[in-house]
Amino acid sequence: MNLCLDGRAKYTLEREDGSHQTLVVEPMEFVYVPGGARNKIEVVGDQTHRSLSVARAASVARLEALDGSDGDEGTRETEWTDSLFVDRKRDEVVAKNEDLVSQ
Repeated sequence: MNLCLDGRAKYTLEREDGSHQTLVVEPMEFVYVPGGARNKIEVVGDQTHRSLSVARAASVARLEALDGSDGDEGTRETEWTDSLFVDRKRDEVVAKNEDLVSQ
């Protein structure tokens, strides 16, 4: 769940069938992005976009993934990389793509 605080942003979500859904949000509007969904956020206009994002902590999708046994039916791994990943418990940036994130 994302809450737009300042500026405007265009959210693009890739659906399971490969099609895309795009919408523009303004301050005090919410956007729901399903967990694990490929998505992109772009600033609209000249004003900086700030948002508050709330997400459930990552968890192991299946017990089999813990012990390494072959039981990955229904799980989906991708090569999708984060443009910004922040460890909220340690309050530190883990990964940041300098080409996509300015601050």
